[in-house]
Amino acid sequence: MKLEIFVPDNNQELLITHGFAATSFGLCLIGLIQDSVCHLSFWDQNAQEQATEGLFREWKNAQFVLDTLKIEQMAQQIFSPEIGKDVSLSLVLRGTPFQIKVWNALLAIPCGQTVSYQSVAQAIGQPTATRAAASAIAKNNISYLIPCHRVIAKSGKIHNYRWGAERKRAMLVHEKYL
Repeated sequence: MKLEIFVPDNNQELLITHGFAATSFGLCLIGLIQDSVCHLSFWDQNAQEQATEGLFREWKNAQFVLDTLKIEQMAQQIFSPEIGKDVSLSLVLRGTPFQIKVWNALLAIPCGQTVSYQSVAQAIGQPTATRAAASAIAKNNISYLIPCHRVIAKSGKIHNYRWGAERKRAMLVHEKYL
């Protein structure tokens, strides 16, 4: 997969297309700025309103338009078996310079592999910043594409995944067979 990363100016006026789509990992909320993914999160069916409110808070100065068909098409592209191959997607990242550095390190983790939080801190050249790296990982709002699910405890234990440990396990198993 080829990812192009764009970091918007905070004063830039943005139009975000959003909606929900069913995936093999459950219901996801996707936000797009033009055709670039700015948000991807997983939710239970009964939490759609909470999810949408969170997206609106995250991008509080943006305008929003609901387009379920466009979002379903994007979900098909994201969760296609071809995603690990020659698919090109662009991402819109918004975070602190440290967070963006951590998220870029996550993009370097090969599909089907896992690393520890400490390894991520080392990868960004800050080996003593394990907790800060873990905090940045937890604030990743583009789940799956920025593969925070590939980071596990040094002991090998899977826990504390923002979208549920079972979903994280399912993603890791799925990636082993791509």
